[in-house]
Amino acid sequence: MNRSENAKTAAAPARRNVPHRICVFLKETFLTLRFAEGALLCCGIYVLGDLVWWGAESFLYVFGASTLFSSFIYLFPVCAAFPYALRYRENRKNHLDYMILQRCSVFRYLNTLFVRTAVSGFAVMAAGTLLFLGLIPVCFPHAVGFYTLLIGISGVFWGVLALTVSAWVDNTYAIYIFPILFLYAMDYAAPNLHLYSLSGQMFAMYYYETWQQALLYPLVTFGSMSVLCYLAFIYRGRR
Repeated sequence: MNRSENAKTAAAPARRNVPHRICVFLKETFLTLRFAEGALLCCGIYVLGDLVWWGAESFLYVFGASTLFSSFIYLFPVCAAFPYALRYRENRKNHLDYMILQRCSVFRYLNTLFVRTAVSGFAVMAAGTLLFLGLIPVCFPHAVGFYTLLIGISGVFWGVLALTVSAWVDNTYAIYIFPILFLYAMDYAAPNLHLYSLSGQMFAMYYYETWQQALLYPLVTFGSMSVLCYLAFIYRGRR
C-alpha cells in the first residue's frame, strides 16, 4: 500500500465523524440550561419594554419603538453572552483547557469557542424574539423573519464581545457589564459622530429605502466589530 492509499484510509474515519461532530456541536451549543435562560431573558426584556403598549394595534411600534425608547434595551447584550461567553474563563478556571489542548491545537480550540459563542449569540436572540412574537398579535407576519434576523445579527457581536472580554478580564460581573456599557457609550457617542446608534440598528429604527439596506448597515457594523473581537481574542488566547 503506497503513501496516497494510506492517507485516504486515514482520512476515511475523519469524514465519517463529521456528522457526529456536527451533532455534538449543536447539542453543546443549544441543548443547555444557559441557552434556555438566555432566550427567556431576551423575551422578558421585550415584555418589560413593551408592557406599557400591550394591546396596541401597531405591531411595528410595539415591537420596536417602545423597547428602543426604554432602558431595558441595554440588557440585550447579556442575553447573547449567557449561553457560551463564559466557557473560556470556566475552562481555564477548572483546568479543562489543558485536557482539551492535548487533543487539538490552540488555534482550533480558540476558533471552536469563538464560533460556538457567535452561533449561540445569534440563536438565543432569535429564539427570544420569536418567543416574544408568539405572545403578541402579529399585524405584519412578513416582518417576523426580518426582525428575527436583525436581532440575531447583533447577538453574534454581543456574544463574541463578552467572550473577548473574558479572555482579558477574570471577573464574571465585568464580562456581563462591559457589553452593556459599550452599547450605552456607543449610543451616546453616535449622534456626535454622525453615525447610526447600535440600538437603532438593532431595530432598524432609521429610514431605509429597502429592507436590504436595513440589513446591510447592521451586518457591516456588527460584522466588522466582530472581526476585531476575533483578532483580540485570538491574540490573547495564544499568549
